[in-house]
Parts: sequence; C-alpha cells; structure tokens
Amino acid sequence: MAKQREQLDNDIETSEEYSLPVLHGNEVEVLPQNERLTNMLQTVRDYIAQEDWNCEERPRADGGVTFSLSFRMTNGTQRVIIEVQGDGDRFQVYAYAPILVREEHRVAVAVFSTYANYHMGVAHLEMDMRDGELRMLSSVDVEDSFISMRMINLMENATIIQMDQCMGSILSIIYGGISPEQAFELFIEEREKKRNGSNTETSESEPLVLH
Repeated sequence: MAKQREQLDNDIETSEEYSLPVLHGNEVEVLPQNERLTNMLQTVRDYIAQEDWNCEERPRADGGVTFSLSFRMTNGTQRVIIEVQGDGDRFQVYAYAPILVREEHRVAVAVFSTYANYHMGVAHLEMDMRDGELRMLSSVDVEDSFISMRMINLMENATIIQMDQCMGSILSIIYGGISPEQAFELFIEEREKKRNGSNTETSESEPLVLH
C-alpha cells in the first residue's frame, strides 16, 4: 500500500528516542546479547507488520537478519535494506540509488555528497568510487539501549526521503550538466520548500512486492 512521507529532519534532530536504556535508580541495566538481538528483531518485524509491507528476510552470517524491500519514490525506485547485526549492538538502514554513477560523473557527485552530508542529520550519502554505487545510510549503536518502533520510523523516513532528495540533484549533475555547487543549492532549496510547506507536491513511497 502507498504511504505518504513528509520531511522529518526537525523531528529526527530533536528526537530523544536514540538512547533508551533501562534505568534502575542510578544504574543502567544492559540486556544480554541474545536478548537484545531477540528484542530488536521482534521490534523490526512488528514495525514492518504495522506498515503492512511485504519484504524479504534473510539471515546474516553473524546471526543477525537483513530485511529487504523496495520503494517507488519521486526520483526512482530505491532498494532498501534494514539490517540488524548479530551482536544486537547496531541497527542500520540503507537506501540504494536506482542508478550507478558513470566514471566521468563520480568526482562531481562525490563533491556534491560532501556538501550535502555536512547538512544532514541522521543519514549520510556514500558512493563506491569503484563502481558508482550510491547509498544513503543511517546507523545507531544500541549496545546499552532498546530500539523502538518510533526510532525505526524516524531512521527509515530520514534515509529514504533524503536519498530521494539527493537523487534529484545527482540526476541534474549527470543529465543536466550542472555543477556540484549548483546541485547542492538545488538540494538545499528543495529541503527548505518541504520544511516550510511551500511545496505542494509531497513524495510518496510505495513498497514493491519482492519475488
């Protein structure tokens, strides 16, 4: 089912849900590794079920689990990976761009990424200079805390939306011939429009059924 998404940067930057230890007086209870992993996996599964998404679940070599799905966004279809590491200490969300950046454009896109990352909160843009693969990554260390469904929602939204916003500027570099600096100005302009509510067009994402 289609799900409307709004820019959540302000919520993400001010959220207090990134540190949720169990407090007993002045002491913090640290859950055993296997219990942290079990709790985290159940929370992710509950979130996916709540959103009514179809996704592919794969075991990791370290005992963790990778959840794979895709979203149709304004600037292309993203492959999204929600990753729970086997030690139960780290939770990560990846959104992969729908294209590989050709070699002649990689330096310009890397310069744009540097500009854009300085203005991002939770997520950041990465590019493999060897093959041009682009991805947005958000990651949190939960070794001494719990992960909540609200926390997953904030990270997932930040990753997918910011990847889509960056793709608009990156496509302008590749196909429009604009400079990284111009692409960054476009990126900031679009972010401000969404934050101020002046952009009547909202990004929508629709999970795809994986086969």
